[in-house]
Amino acid sequence: AQARDWEDIAIGPGPKDGEDYLYIGDIGDNRAYYPTKVVYRVLEPNATRDPYRPVSEILYGVEKFEFKFPGHAGNANSETLMVDPHTGDLFIVRKTEQHPLQVFWAKAPLSSGKVIDLE
Repeated sequence: AQARDWEDIAIGPGPKDGEDYLYIGDIGDNRAYYPTKVVYRVLEPNATRDPYRPVSEILYGVEKFEFKFPGHAGNANSETLMVDPHTGDLFIVRKTEQHPLQVFWAKAPLSSGKVIDLE
């Protein structure tokens, strides 16, 4: 996975029942330059909680979900990513100086290989 402007990380369900997944939001865009944003999903690694024995590993099986905001939102800059723990729906919070916060949504299951239109 490439990092353009990673802003947030969330945990939520994925394709395997009973497993937790990490969702990494490459959703920042301060200059409103990029027409699409990306969220990566990967199975949460089994890491130790012992601060004296940190774990470092390469994560495999990363899925890439590309999406765009509705036309009125343009090439939005976002800071927050949330995943519904029951449905797996994805929520992106847009920030702007001109408008109050706006929340956009993608219904699960997410599909890779095509651009997802947020609602």
